[in-house]
Amino acid sequence: MYLALTVSTIFMFVFERLGLPVFTKLLDIPKRILLPIIMVMCCVGAFSSDNRVFDVK
Repeated sequence: MYLALTVSTIFMFVFERLGLPVFTKLLDIPKRILLPIIMVMCCVGAFSSDNRVFDVK
């Protein structure tokens, strides 16, 4: 269990270091484009958890 936690921590550190240039380029996207995309993704995620529209409030 501890070995799996250690390995996953190392992998996350490596992937975060490699993805840092991509993550910083995401900040250049204007808020008027980025915020609606985030809202749609949140609504899709809330709906897909139980397949109910009432979860999307």
